[in-house]
Amino acid sequence: MTHGLARKTTASTTPGCRVQLFASTPGAPVRWRLLGSNNREIGRGAESFADAETCRIAVKELQMVIDEFESAVRRTDRNDWVWQLRSDDRLVVVSAHGYDRQIRCAHGLAQFIDEMGQAGIGPGLMTSHARRWGGSIA
Repeated sequence: MTHGLARKTTASTTPGCRVQLFASTPGAPVRWRLLGSNNREIGRGAESFADAETCRIAVKELQMVIDEFESAVRRTDRNDWVWQLRSDDRLVVVSAHGYDRQIRCAHGLAQFIDEMGQAGIGPGLMTSHARRWGGSIA
């Protein structure tokens, strides 16, 4: 049994984690985010996609290779900590917010990796002009 498979069968998995697809309007580029069972954002994709189906396919592909990404925990100019996942030089996933401690940031990254591999993808597309959905912690 590989480490990745062992990790995915642990009891630490939070029931109800899911991937939500979102856009500012129905025709706008689509992004995704991982929500915990308490509806708090755990992490988000760094890229936009032309439509919901393309985004959904990209999420499914990411889930299959989540353990292969290069991860980093780093300090920002604002003096907080963020995490990132990269594939080669391409930024793929970013933390949902900054953390006040490096260890909390590392735990947030571990939670994201644990949950993302098996999270369900919501069937719909959330549309909203909410300001927080336009940017990312990078």
